[in-house]
Amino acid sequence: VEVHDSDAMHSTVSNTGRLIAPVDGVYYIWGALCGWQPVITWMRAKIWSSGDGDLVKVGQANTSAAQLSQFVAVDYPLLATEYVELRAYQESGASIQMNQNPWLTKFGMHRIRDIP
Repeated sequence: VEVHDSDAMHSTVSNTGRLIAPVDGVYYIWGALCGWQPVITWMRAKIWSSGDGDLVKVGQANTSAAQLSQFVAVDYPLLATEYVELRAYQESGASIQMNQNPWLTKFGMHRIRDIP
């Protein structure tokens, strides 16, 4: 679900998990994964770039089988047409669900300045 996109960084038709830099710049990129299914396992969230691979990642052991949420963010220089993705991993060995409510799980970016 697209909430706001004033610079055509996101497509609702193809590669819908990507945000694409429209111009060269330093971008604030962030993601919130809210509502992992309650399972005892290790869970990770990361922001991945087509230009440099992993930009930032967080990991957390869910030891109480509580519903877990994670937040990850980074300021990073991107060139025009480079894209980023929010990726989620878990190590339970089984398929587990994440809350699909668009008001709880979010991914966004905005340009904060030109590349120095």
